[in-house]
Amino acid sequence: MIPPSAPKILDMGIHADTYGTGRIFIAIDPTSKNWKNMLPRVVAHEYHHSIWISRNFESIHFSLLDCLILEGRAEGFADLLSPNIEAPWPDFLDREKEHRVWLHMKNVLHSKDEQLILKMFIGDKEIPFLSVYSMGHRIMQEFVKNNPEVSLMEWTDMEPIEILSKSNYEEKFN
Repeated sequence: MIPPSAPKILDMGIHADTYGTGRIFIAIDPTSKNWKNMLPRVVAHEYHHSIWISRNFESIHFSLLDCLILEGRAEGFADLLSPNIEAPWPDFLDREKEHRVWLHMKNVLHSKDEQLILKMFIGDKEIPFLSVYSMGHRIMQEFVKNNPEVSLMEWTDMEPIEILSKSNYEEKFN
C-alpha cells in the first residue's frame, strides 16, 4: 500500500540510486511536469552519496544513525547546490510527528536491523513515509546552522554520531 504522503514524492518524475563510486542510476518519467525542476537536486543528492562512498565506505551494515546521516548529508549537499529547489520530504513531518518519530528512533539509532531501517524509510502506521530523509535532512540543517566553520568535506567525512551531537538536534524537543 502506498502511504497517503507518497503521491507528492512520486510526482517528482525522477528516481535515482547510487550503486557505488561513480555509479548513479537515474530514471526519469518524461510525462511528469516536475522532472526537469527536480533533476539538479536529485543529481546533487546522488552525487554526494557517490563521493561519500569513494571516501568512506567500509561495510554495507549500516545502523539507523548511519542511514539518517547519510541521507541528511546528501540533502545538505543538495541544499548547497540547488538552494531554490525544495525537497518534498521535509513537509512529511510536522513538529508533533517529528517529535514522535524521534522518540521512537533515538532508542534504536545504533540498530543494524534491516527491517527496522526499512520501516524508517518506507513507513508504517507509526512512522510516516520517508522519515529517514525528513529527519536526516533536519539534523543536517541544524548541524550546518550550528557549525558554519565546518567545511563540506569535513562534514562529509565526519562520524554520524559527531554530526548528531554537534547538530544539537535533540535540544529542539527539550
